[in-house]
Amino acid sequence: MDSHDFDGVALVFGMLFAAAGLIVLLGGELIDQGRFLIPFGLLALGVALFGSSRSGEYRSSDEIGAESGEDR
Repeated sequence: MDSHDFDGVALVFGMLFAAAGLIVLLGGELIDQGRFLIPFGLLALGVALFGSSRSGEYRSSDEIGAESGEDR
């Protein structure tokens, strides 16, 4: 398996879904006990997007196509 770059956005979404699933599995109501997920999730998503844009992690579609051997 090839190594890959860190993806902060995927990490944030994974953590949010895991927290929501944990709340439900422990018998809580997602509407009541999960109210903190939306504001903290949006903040974490903003930080992850800012971090990925600063590091140049996301590339244009032209660069991705050139790496896969497609002619444009």
